[in-house]
Amino acid sequence: MQTAILFSAMLVLIAMESCASFLVYPRILESRADDGSLLLHIHEGLTLSLEKTSILAEDFIITSSTGFDSDAIVLYGRELEKNLYHDKHHQSALAVMAIDGGLEIPKVRFQLNKVIRNMSDMIIKRTNNGTDIDAEATLDTMKEHARRGAFRECDIAVLLTSEDLVLVGNNTIGRDIDGMAFIGGVCGEEKVGVAEDRPPTYEGVGRLAHEIAHILGANHDNTSTLKEFPGYPGAENCSSEDGYLMSYRDGGRKKYRLSNCSKDQIRFIY
Repeated sequence: MQTAILFSAMLVLIAMESCASFLVYPRILESRADDGSLLLHIHEGLTLSLEKTSILAEDFIITSSTGFDSDAIVLYGRELEKNLYHDKHHQSALAVMAIDGGLEIPKVRFQLNKVIRNMSDMIIKRTNNGTDIDAEATLDTMKEHARRGAFRECDIAVLLTSEDLVLVGNNTIGRDIDGMAFIGGVCGEEKVGVAEDRPPTYEGVGRLAHEIAHILGANHDNTSTLKEFPGYPGAENCSSEDGYLMSYRDGGRKKYRLSNCSKDQIRFIY
């Protein structure tokens, strides 16, 4: 009897629900050291003029009570709000963090919503020999479940299994596969993927990241555009030999990062 784990994730943009929003890549246009103000470009048509936010007392006290006893914690308010900025005109507030001399604005946060231990064939589809999992058929089954609302509380759902995934062709079985997902399916009925994870190797971590990137909109490096998405940028300028996440080469630390082409593709879709 097979065992599989269904991984579901929620992507959240700050102060927004992800499915009602889109991914942005903010950049600093101007900063002033004298008053700490920033000019932050969010996307075309929206630029925020940010001022430092000061809303907490220098000694900020949090008191908790059980009805019988109470405890008080004193926090340094200036430290808590050091990264907070606001734009009065747009009524916006956000955190901007300095990292190694640069600036980082949190974009997407992954939230694990649910883990389901599956012991049935409701989702998993096996080959005729009964020992392998038909990756494409299983993916189609997950898509149908998503269409019916089975994963409505999440934006991405990925099935992890310790068993062999295969591709079934005309009287052939291909074993050169460890994952599959719909490209650009995030938040829709194609927000699903499957991947192998063989304990205790943790190989599934990289494969899960790879399939999630597919669902967010990234194709493999060194591939052309997709006709399904008019205007979708190709990845011909990003060699698979560089070893980023969306290639099959091991590029060391780059294996856990997206190439510039992958970033452009995700930006286009999401």
